[in-house]
Amino acid sequence: MRPTVRSVMIVAVVGLTATTLAWRFGVSSVTEQAEKVFQGRTEALMAEIERSTTAYEHMLRGTQALFETLPAVSRTQFRRYVEALRITENFPGIKGIGFAAVLTRTERDAHIAAVRGEGFPSYDLKPKEDRDIYSAVVFVEPFVQNREVLGFDMWSEPVRRAAMIRARDTGLPAASGYVTSLQTKEANSDSSSGFLLYLPLYRENMPTGTVEERRAALRGFIYSPLRVKELMKSVVERQYPRPDRFTSIAIFDATGGADPKQLYQSENLTDGMSAARSKPRFSVEAARDLYGANWLLRFESTPEFEQSIDYSGAHTLLAAGLMATALLSFLVLSIGQRQAMADEANERMSLMTRELAHRVKNTLAVVQSIATRSLSDGRNVEEAREVFSKRLHALARAHTLLLDSSWSGAPLRELVQAELEAFGARAIVSGPDVQLSAGTAQTLALILHELATNAVKYGAMSNSTGRVSVRWNVVGRGRNAVCRFEWQESGGPPVNEPTRRGFGQTLLRQSLAHGPDSQPKITFAAEGLRYEFSAPLAAISADESDELTLPD
Repeated sequence: MRPTVRSVMIVAVVGLTATTLAWRFGVSSVTEQAEKVFQGRTEALMAEIERSTTAYEHMLRGTQALFETLPAVSRTQFRRYVEALRITENFPGIKGIGFAAVLTRTERDAHIAAVRGEGFPSYDLKPKEDRDIYSAVVFVEPFVQNREVLGFDMWSEPVRRAAMIRARDTGLPAASGYVTSLQTKEANSDSSSGFLLYLPLYRENMPTGTVEERRAALRGFIYSPLRVKELMKSVVERQYPRPDRFTSIAIFDATGGADPKQLYQSENLTDGMSAARSKPRFSVEAARDLYGANWLLRFESTPEFEQSIDYSGAHTLLAAGLMATALLSFLVLSIGQRQAMADEANERMSLMTRELAHRVKNTLAVVQSIATRSLSDGRNVEEAREVFSKRLHALARAHTLLLDSSWSGAPLRELVQAELEAFGARAIVSGPDVQLSAGTAQTLALILHELATNAVKYGAMSNSTGRVSVRWNVVGRGRNAVCRFEWQESGGPPVNEPTRRGFGQTLLRQSLAHGPDSQPKITFAAEGLRYEFSAPLAAISADESDELTLPD
């Protein structure tokens, strides 16, 4: 793996990991804070429930004090006392206050007669069955709303009786389990469900130190029916003046270990112990002992509360982290790419320096060889200098073509045309495109120069009618392809084979490729000089060597 890619991957992985951890921490912090807010709401509501029930207990104790202070409480006194309490305004959920007298079987008839004498001719105990103990409702206010309970024997009903026994034996307030209102007009109303709170009333000047003494001294019960729905409505309204859409509340009565019975549920919670909607994110369950009754309170967050949780900070952090990771990764990638480009450029520069040194060395060797042979063929200084100069120009033209292709080779056609340019229309050049290797191009450039020089001095170009035809073709395909080259002069004076072999003649007889079939052929015919060679195309076009080899 390239170092740049590895560095970018490390930066990306570290950045994404850090961003993810930071985002999760932000979400967790916001969720934790929301949970604390929700728990604070539930604790405030539970505290308000306890304050409300404590206030109701104090109200019953005030009524108890009324009976303990006055020798005999009349109905008028009781009514005025209850009216002064203004229970509808001050004690929401309470539907009345009453007194239930405890009677024995022997006291029953006298009691019925006494109440009938107070203006209630149809008064009787309900139900009418004979029992050893009765606890008949004698006083109840407001009377109009609670007329139906007058004479009801609460001792006859098991749920109420259980609470009354606890209150009698402990001397403390006792709450009943789940009950339904006795008022006929509300019997089928959801708001009629609730519980009763009892406070025992003992006879004056009788000991109450033990359970047996309290049972013997029992005079009756101060009680009050409470409607849980109205109670909870007032609790929530006191805690949150605006409608509470954030907390769902359900209350269940689990007294006696039986299946819990629902006492209350807020409007945004479905019936039953399990909510029909999706599982809430936050929930709190708390068991409370309410004057001996076991209440199970369930608080759940509503969709409105969960939607109000502001995760924008965490999401902004996520977006910023992703953007920073992307920018940093791009920066590292850019730096890495620039460093790689710089390294590559340095490598190319080093290669070019070595290549240049090699080419300069080779070129100087070639120049030295040309100079040596040009000056050693019996010419005077002026002639040798001219020959040497023209040979260098031929080599320079080949170098120019090679530089145009970054020394990868030179086109045979351009090499020939450059050398024969001075001949104009008297020179005919034809042949397919062939790309010569650098070494072949330099050697052939000198060969063409020697041929052109000889043509001007001794051959077809020495008069006004001579011509030069340069042709080549490729025979075969693939690795078997052979390039055939021919220089043919015509129209010039007769030519003779030189008696002395100098540098030029030696160069013309040098093979451009290895192998016996690659040896050049020179014919000194009467009609003109003909120079030709055949060489494998691969040998002259794909030669890995770029060095020019001159004859010794």
